[in-house]
Amino acid sequence: MQKRFSVNFVRELLTMEERRESNIKGKRGKSKLDETKIRVVKENAFNLYPLTSGEQQQTAWRLCEKAIDESCRRLNRRVFLDKENVATDHNLE
Repeated sequence: MQKRFSVNFVRELLTMEERRESNIKGKRGKSKLDETKIRVVKENAFNLYPLTSGEQQQTAWRLCEKAIDESCRRLNRRVFLDKENVATDHNLE
Protein backbone atom coordinates (compact mmCIF):
# COMPACT_ATOMS: atom_id res chain seq x y z
CA MET A 1 0.00 0.00 0.00
CA GLN A 2 2.78 2.43 0.86
CA LYS A 3 4.44 1.77 -2.51
CA ARG A 4 1.43 2.66 -4.62
CA PHE A 5 0.61 5.67 -2.44
CA SER A 6 4.22 6.91 -2.61
CA VAL A 7 4.45 6.64 -6.39
CA ASN A 8 1.10 8.36 -6.90
CA PHE A 9 1.94 11.11 -4.41
CA VAL A 10 5.29 11.76 -6.13
CA ARG A 11 3.46 12.07 -9.46
CA GLU A 12 1.24 14.75 -7.94
CA LEU A 13 3.94 16.51 -5.93
CA LEU A 14 6.76 16.73 -8.48
CA THR A 15 6.78 17.99 -12.03
CA MET A 16 7.31 15.62 -14.94
CA GLU A 17 10.64 17.32 -15.59
CA GLU A 18 11.79 16.74 -11.99
CA ARG A 19 10.84 13.08 -12.19
CA ARG A 20 12.43 12.58 -15.59
CA GLU A 21 15.78 14.09 -14.58
CA SER A 22 16.07 12.76 -11.03
CA ASN A 23 15.92 9.76 -8.76
CA ILE A 24 15.84 9.14 -5.00
CA LYS A 25 19.60 8.93 -4.41
CA GLY A 26 20.81 11.13 -7.26
CA LYS A 27 22.77 8.32 -8.90
CA ARG A 28 23.51 7.28 -12.49
CA GLY A 29 24.05 10.81 -13.72
CA LYS A 30 20.76 12.14 -12.39
CA SER A 31 20.05 14.76 -9.80
CA LYS A 32 18.53 13.88 -6.45
CA LEU A 33 14.80 14.33 -5.96
CA ASP A 34 13.93 17.15 -3.57
CA GLU A 35 14.61 15.68 -0.11
CA THR A 36 11.95 17.79 1.58
CA LYS A 37 9.26 16.61 -0.82
CA ILE A 38 10.38 12.98 -0.51
CA ARG A 39 10.28 13.29 3.29
CA VAL A 40 6.68 14.57 2.99
CA VAL A 41 5.83 11.54 0.84
CA LYS A 42 7.39 9.16 3.38
CA GLU A 43 5.68 10.77 6.38
CA ASN A 44 2.28 10.71 4.70
CA ALA A 45 2.70 7.12 3.50
CA PHE A 46 3.37 5.90 7.02
CA ASN A 47 0.71 8.09 8.60
CA LEU A 48 -1.90 6.59 6.28
CA TYR A 49 -0.48 3.05 6.35
CA PRO A 50 1.28 2.66 9.72
CA LEU A 51 3.65 -0.21 10.50
CA THR A 52 4.46 -1.52 13.95
CA SER A 53 8.25 -1.64 13.91
CA GLY A 54 11.03 0.57 12.64
CA GLU A 55 12.50 -2.39 10.79
CA GLN A 56 9.23 -2.93 8.92
CA GLN A 57 9.20 0.76 8.04
CA GLN A 58 12.77 0.64 6.71
CA THR A 59 11.99 -2.37 4.55
CA ALA A 60 8.75 -0.84 3.28
CA TRP A 61 10.45 2.49 2.53
CA ARG A 62 13.20 0.77 0.52
CA LEU A 63 10.46 -0.80 -1.60
CA CYS A 64 8.82 2.63 -1.97
CA GLU A 65 12.13 4.15 -3.09
CA LYS A 66 12.58 1.43 -5.70
CA ALA A 67 9.03 1.96 -6.95
CA ILE A 68 9.51 5.74 -7.18
CA ASP A 69 12.78 5.29 -9.09
CA GLU A 70 11.15 2.78 -11.43
CA SER A 71 8.30 5.19 -12.15
CA CYS A 72 10.87 7.86 -13.02
CA ARG A 73 12.73 5.44 -15.34
CA ARG A 74 9.46 4.41 -16.99
CA LEU A 75 8.74 8.06 -17.69
CA ASN A 76 12.08 8.34 -19.51
CA ARG A 77 11.43 5.18 -21.50
CA ARG A 78 8.01 6.48 -22.52
CA VAL A 79 9.52 9.77 -23.73
CA PHE A 80 12.19 7.85 -25.70
CA LEU A 81 9.60 5.52 -27.24
CA ASP A 82 7.36 8.47 -28.13
CA LYS A 83 10.27 10.12 -29.95
CA GLU A 84 11.05 6.85 -31.71
CA ASN A 85 7.42 6.46 -32.80
CA VAL A 86 7.31 10.03 -34.09
CA ALA A 87 10.39 9.32 -36.20
CA THR A 88 8.85 6.08 -37.48
CA ASP A 89 5.54 7.78 -38.26
CA HIS A 90 7.36 10.54 -40.09
CA ASN A 91 9.16 7.99 -42.27
CA LEU A 92 5.81 6.52 -43.36
CA GLU A 93 4.61 9.77 -44.88
